[in-house]
Parts: sequence; structure tokens; C-alpha cells
Amino acid sequence: MNEATKFFNEGLACLNANDISQAIEKFTAAIEHDENFADAYGARGMIYGGLSKVDEAVSDLNRAIELNPNDARSYYNRGMIYAVRAKEFSKAVDDLNRAAELAPEHLQIYLQRGFAYMRLENYELAVDDFDRYIAGDKNFVPAYYWRSLCHKNLGNDSQAQADFDRAKELGYKG
Repeated sequence: MNEATKFFNEGLACLNANDISQAIEKFTAAIEHDENFADAYGARGMIYGGLSKVDEAVSDLNRAIELNPNDARSYYNRGMIYAVRAKEFSKAVDDLNRAAELAPEHLQIYLQRGFAYMRLENYELAVDDFDRYIAGDKNFVPAYYWRSLCHKNLGNDSQAQADFDRAKELGYKG
């Protein structure tokens, strides 16, 4: 095992132990040993995103994508940062579209893209994504709640009420 891989694996162990600062140090060391280590950039970018360090996160994920343009995780993670941290929903949709092309089986992509479409007030596309997510996970409360909001905005009051009722059955307290 080379030094970069050793540091990367140590970073993963630190991440699993919730030692975030040490994980960042280990992923940085992996990058210092191999400046083309896409997974190390991706992992560090994901951590930075969780810490609301948007610029650092996007920079690392840009590099991960540059090094491995077919890695759906990096597009997904960057899309999440754009949606959740930066509130740049159009950019989020672009990245989540690419993630969906690369890994159409991953339901989380559709949930998050649906949320971004909802924030962009593109309710039809949001409903389509929430439908796809719910087809695979029938018990996730926010999917029903968000879909109910979209249906309400589309004037589909009976479907909005049905989704809201389902969200309440599943434990929604709002």
C-alpha cells in the first residue's frame, strides 16, 4: 500500500470515529502524497461541505470531478452543497442531473433533485422526482410532505391532501 492510500484509509477511519479535524488532516496528507487522488479530494470536500465551508468544499469536489468525471458521488456531494449550503439550486440541479446519469439507481439523487426543483418552483419536475423516490422508499416523511407542497402549488389539492395525510401517518408533526 502506498503512502497516499495509507493516509486515505486512516482518514476514513477518523471519519468513522467522528474525528473530523483528524480526518481532514489525513485526507490532506493523502493529497500531498498523490495530487491526483480523486477520492481524497472527494472525501475532504464532503467534510468541508458538512462544516459549511462552501468554497473549500466546491474546490475539492471540482478537483475530484476533474480527476474522475464519472464519479456520481462527487457530483451528488457538490450538488448537495449547492442546494443545502449555498442555496444555488440551478447549479444543484445540474450536478444532480449528472449524478443521475451516472448512478440512476441511487434514490437519494431524486429526493435531493426534487427538493432543488421545488425551490426553483419547477413543481412538475419536483413531483416526478419525488414520485421516483417514493416508489423506492415509501416511508420517508419529507418526500411526502415536499410532494404535498408541490401538488398544492400545482393546484392538485386532493393529491396534496393525500400526501400530507400520508406524511402525518408516518409521523410528520408540522
